[in-house]
Amino acid sequence: MACSKSSCCAELVPCQSDPSCVCWSGCLAQNPNNPQACAGCGNYDATTQAFVTCAAQKCGPPCGAGGAVGSTGAGPGPSSSSSSSSSSGGGACAPAAGDTACTTCSKMMCCPDVNACAGDANCLCWATCLGGGSSYQTCLQPQACGQPSAVTSTLFQCALSKCQGTCP
Repeated sequence: MACSKSSCCAELVPCQSDPSCVCWSGCLAQNPNNPQACAGCGNYDATTQAFVTCAAQKCGPPCGAGGAVGSTGAGPGPSSSSSSSSSSGGGACAPAAGDTACTTCSKMMCCPDVNACAGDANCLCWATCLGGGSSYQTCLQPQACGQPSAVTSTLFQCALSKCQGTCP
């Protein structure tokens, strides 16, 4: 927490008055590498996203090793830059610089599906295509990604149901 206090003060102050952010940061500090344990904290809102992103980018693993929001950040969504996997919040579910709110939420709330996506070429194509700003219709084209695979569909269903308001 000391690292986030000194490096992310501007993000920490609003987090401390946001019940969702307080819950997420406290829970993740107690459950590093297991963001699914924090699902009861509710919506992963913009305040939480700002604090997590700051801590992940500025603190790094030395502050809390393993992704605790109170020290290093943690996050959910497809990430085309990772090909490793884990069922406990690391690998494809680890926070990455540039993650959108949807990606961060998806990594937290749908980690098993994000890990499956990391091993599925179609899902990675969709994550890259949509993450690059293309529309669903554009990504659906055969010369782009084509029809979503079962892995892709499963991740989308989870993200849309558990990350309402952050995923389009």
